[in-house]
Amino acid sequence: MFLDFRQPAAPENFEFDICIVGAGPAGISLALALAGTGARIGLLESGGYDGDAGTQALYEGESVGFQHTGLDTCRLRFLGGSSNCWNGWCAPLEDIDFEHRDWVPYSGWPITLASLAPWYAGARTLCEVTSHGNSEALWEKLPLHRQPFNAERVRTPFWQYSPPTRFGRRYRSRLADAAGVTVLLHANAIAIETTEQANRASGIAIATLEGKRGHVSAGIIVIACGGIENARLLLASNERVPSGLGNSHDQVGRYFMEHPYAISGYVVSRNFDHLSTVEKKIDGARLESVFCTGIETQRKFQVLNSMALVWPDEEVAHLFSWGRGALPDIPDGFSAYALMSQSEQSPNPASRIRLSGKRDHFGRSLAKMDWRLLPIDKKTVRIQMEQTGAEFARLNLGRLKLADWLLDGDALWGMGGGNHHMGTTRMGDDPGSSVVDRNCKVHGLDNLYVAGSSVFATSGWANPTLTIVALSLRLADELKAKLPA
Repeated sequence: MFLDFRQPAAPENFEFDICIVGAGPAGISLALALAGTGARIGLLESGGYDGDAGTQALYEGESVGFQHTGLDTCRLRFLGGSSNCWNGWCAPLEDIDFEHRDWVPYSGWPITLASLAPWYAGARTLCEVTSHGNSEALWEKLPLHRQPFNAERVRTPFWQYSPPTRFGRRYRSRLADAAGVTVLLHANAIAIETTEQANRASGIAIATLEGKRGHVSAGIIVIACGGIENARLLLASNERVPSGLGNSHDQVGRYFMEHPYAISGYVVSRNFDHLSTVEKKIDGARLESVFCTGIETQRKFQVLNSMALVWPDEEVAHLFSWGRGALPDIPDGFSAYALMSQSEQSPNPASRIRLSGKRDHFGRSLAKMDWRLLPIDKKTVRIQMEQTGAEFARLNLGRLKLADWLLDGDALWGMGGGNHHMGTTRMGDDPGSSVVDRNCKVHGLDNLYVAGSSVFATSGWANPTLTIVALSLRLADELKAKLPA
């Protein structure tokens, strides 16, 4: 059932067993998984079925660190969230992404890839991709020649592409019919309320842009507002705890991670098809192989996980016109192809989301993003390009030149982020270095949970949506066990 909170007939106060704040991929997946359990599920959405300027402006904020897209332009605030501008790239995280790595401070999840694997299947269904994953074993199923790269240097797994799934449109009718689910549109979460001891969440204060106020009470509350807003809402819910909820150790908002995204080199080659970034279909699914840094190379050179895509020659001149490199004279019969890298960022407590002194329409502090990168983030991309270039040369596929910013010792980074916001309420067993536990419950609060990429302890190279949905389905099973029999 859908209700528009702006309407005079809509009540001002609601009571649910579970209240989910935010109707993006995380919140919608969670609500659908909890439907039919007999529980009363409330799903709060700040916007409506489509975007509007007033609601979108609630995302405004400050960016004081490394260059980043404007906070009000890199996310969408209506039913379906930022899946409304998603390109559909899907791949799971890898084993190494969950490991503690001695050369990566603050790395390591309290769970493993194997423990999350059962929920990836459901995530693929919701994201509308096949069950094949991104395994390199897909090469055996495809009628393609695979270049014999040294896997210690270069791996070639696959992306899968969602249509892409616009969660608000795709699952609107299912939400409308879902047993026990009420979707409340235009209901902006103003603050999380707690008991006097601040050890339990008691409800959510809600409001419309037009001035209507209300209240939602629930036995369990899940914050699923995105990697920036999750931290902002916890920090701004400071009536009883001045530092914000879940923030007794000053961890909320820290470890903000992006996927650094850059033109990192170009390769001069005779034939685009000889480079193993290829796009094919299997069982109707669109797939594309990528170049990934070998696991042995990551360990040997002490770098992070990273991938690169090859861009066709008709686009390379435009890409390099951004000032990230310079094309040389290209011999007759050859073409130039850009390599676009997307890499893991090292967890950095100084990279963070804070509250700004500026206020939104409701008088709440806006978010202040301070995105910071470290030398290992640049080293990761340089090592990847050098190892990939060495393999291209060994197999006589082409010659690779690093982008100018990788050769400039003073330039930390050459482009920007992929608008993937992760890590600000990171998962961990130690409350002194994390915000939620392995079950996504906020440390120190009995019934407050967080869903979405803000719980990521590390980012890997893959876009986060598939893992966001898998973690949401895992959380749904955790919450089902807490419901009355």
